[in-house]
Amino acid sequence: MYAIEGQDSNDWICVRIDGIEAVYRNNKISYLVVDRFNTNKMVVKDESILEGNQKTIIDASLRYMIDKNLVNMPEEGYSMVIAINLYSDDFKGLCITLYYLHDESGNCFICNFNTEEVWKIGHELMQQLS
Repeated sequence: MYAIEGQDSNDWICVRIDGIEAVYRNNKISYLVVDRFNTNKMVVKDESILEGNQKTIIDASLRYMIDKNLVNMPEEGYSMVIAINLYSDDFKGLCITLYYLHDESGNCFICNFNTEEVWKIGHELMQQLS
């Protein structure tokens, strides 16, 4: 078990078993949710930190993550699946991992596999990745 720098070890710990890390929270602590996370940095796996104004990119990408944009997981093939880590100064040492999907029909989605939520989004993030 490891303490997470910046977090109280009574609330959050990290465990590594067979090279796989998992973060555990005290059951009195709520799940991390995007709309209360106050994201200030977005890191795209294998693309590193997005270039340009982070606040603009984050706001443009995450503004779609509202109830009216919730959809079922698309069943079509994907031309792109990319992990996105969100960071916040309010939760140092922690991140929320989401997945960006681009399907063969040109639709874009952000998926949270922990909560099983999928939002259809615009193409702003895709334009940053192109």
